Amino acid sequence: MEDLKQQLVLNDRHYLRLIGVDKVEDFTSEQVNLATNLGFMQIHGEGLHICHLNLEGKEIAVEGKINAVGFSTRGGEEIKKHGKSFVRRLLK
Repeated sequence: MEDLKQQLVLNDRHYLRLIGVDKVEDFTSEQVNLATNLGFMQIHGEGLHICHLNLEGKEIAVEGKINAVGFSTRGGEEIKKHGKSFVRRLLK
């Protein structure tokens, strides 16, 4: 049976660590789109970069100014297609 545990740690909105990542779908300095064991996640911010990635251990760490984190059980294409409006809705 697949392990559906996930851990997300956000320190001072400048460092995010996630356990439970399956795949990095897409990333830029403004957003990171991830497939996780519980669905899809989008990290939105400024000056983002992946400072640690271990897909065997299902771990990722992202540094930069983190403005929003969003979750979806829909496919990753849905997040990429509607990413900016998705984040704007989160920040309202």
